[in-house]
Amino acid sequence: MKNYAYPATIVAAATVVFAVPATADAALGDQTLRQGSKGSEVKELQEWLKGNGYHNGAVDGIYGPATAGSVQAFQRSAGITSDGIAGSNTFSKMNLGGEKASFPQSSKASESSSGASSSVLKIGASGSDVRDLQAKLKSKGFHSGALDGDFGPVTKSSVIAFQRAAGIGVDGVAGPNTFKALNSFKASDKTDNSSTAKPDSSASETGSKTLRQGHTGNDVKSVQQTLKSKGFLSGPADGQFGPQTAGAVKALQRAAGLSADGVVGPNTWKALSDSSVKNGSGTSSEKVSSGSSGSVSGLISTAKQFIGVPYVWGGTTTRGFDCSGFTQYVYKQNGTNLPRTVAQQYAASKKVSSPQVGDMVFFTTYKAGASHNGIYIGNNQFIHAGSSTGVTISSMSNSYWAPRYIGAGSF
Repeated sequence: MKNYAYPATIVAAATVVFAVPATADAALGDQTLRQGSKGSEVKELQEWLKGNGYHNGAVDGIYGPATAGSVQAFQRSAGITSDGIAGSNTFSKMNLGGEKASFPQSSKASESSSGASSSVLKIGASGSDVRDLQAKLKSKGFHSGALDGDFGPVTKSSVIAFQRAAGIGVDGVAGPNTFKALNSFKASDKTDNSSTAKPDSSASETGSKTLRQGHTGNDVKSVQQTLKSKGFLSGPADGQFGPQTAGAVKALQRAAGLSADGVVGPNTWKALSDSSVKNGSGTSSEKVSSGSSGSVSGLISTAKQFIGVPYVWGGTTTRGFDCSGFTQYVYKQNGTNLPRTVAQQYAASKKVSSPQVGDMVFFTTYKAGASHNGIYIGNNQFIHAGSSTGVTISSMSNSYWAPRYIGAGSF
């Protein structure tokens, strides 16, 4: 058998053709990553997974078993094949742009798997199961809102009120334990209405009633007027107990050292009548902008009402938000009208060197410039609608968001 000698140029060319591309020269999403991959692209993947709550391991650019497990966790949440390989389908679900496609969020309720119902209902759910839940809550005296089959903040508040009265885990999610408790709960078991507060004369006889989201009338108006006089409410005293009023009640409850559930019961009536309970924190009375009627306290309280609302591409309602839809909605509820997109909001904001509570913070994700945003709430945290988390609170110093922060602005 003959031995053939090949010219060096042919050998070199073959080497170039069959060499594996270096991941360091590619952008995240350009190529498939799997166990054994290394480089800056893997590191960026790890940062994204860590920033969105899927990765607790090292961000070292090495795709090992820990990273593969984190990818699998994300894939399960996104409803795609869980193989631990980051390919085009996985990257498309990751929504690196912050305001593109979304995927159904897996429920993380604290309910056990056993109980009277196999359904788990939370904010964003809709249909006959939700309508049945609302009807049950209404029959027990915990829901005064519409029986519309939409699980929004009002229904969540009703669920929380019931869970507290029933002595079960309080998370605002209706799972098996909640349904089981609903089926066995009697109206006489309620404790929130059983004791009567002793409000001051401004509250008249309304202190004997428990008020929550969905309630309307003069009693609600009286509460709103008191909240306004104490500096907790910037919205109108219109007799409508909505998310903004609930947020103001929570702010009052926190100032009084009470459990902040947004429900006006006996202890809250006492706080309302206590002249020493006022909105006196350093930042809570700071204005969102010179032309806004809303205070920072009201803005943040409104934003927190929607924690858990799912991410929806193009979403601008409480059934689902994208990031700029969320900020636009919250600011509007507090008297400030903003443009629709992140880029437009960035351009319209008055840039500040460091964010104050109530300012908007901006990040660059999938392209140069502002492509994601949220509302700064203090302690280096911001509240935002994340594509994989829905409305949530994140740290600006975590390994995903910190390097992508581009600045802050006020309105």
